[in-house]
Amino acid sequence: MRGRPRPPQRILADLHHTRRLDPQPVLTGIEASTCAYWHHRPTHRTPLGSPDAPPLLLVVSARDPVTPIEGAHQLRHLLPGSRLITLDDDSSHGVFASRGNMCVDQTAAAYLVDGTVPTTDVHCAGPGLPAVS
Repeated sequence: MRGRPRPPQRILADLHHTRRLDPQPVLTGIEASTCAYWHHRPTHRTPLGSPDAPPLLLVVSARDPVTPIEGAHQLRHLLPGSRLITLDDDSSHGVFASRGNMCVDQTAAAYLVDGTVPTTDVHCAGPGLPAVS
């Protein structure tokens, strides 16, 4: 089928279209499909939690209703050298690149682009919780 875009091209086109509609969309999974076309194939897999595994950066909202922060703390302790970015006073699900929080976005971007792992867990000031009437 000539002229028809291949799956990686379709995914990128869809992501670009979404970004044109909303420069800061909340992406809840559509971006994950790009991983299927990533050309990196490791020759050796290090078990999760191994001291030889690279440190991971976990990002969480303090009051995420979908993935409670307790789970993030438990996972953080299972992964040697890993760090946790917490968006305090926030109750959203999906924090990086969707909440407009520079503290979260810059810390996560430094990890993704340069591999920079914070020396300690990071707490970022959130937007505040809704008032209860």
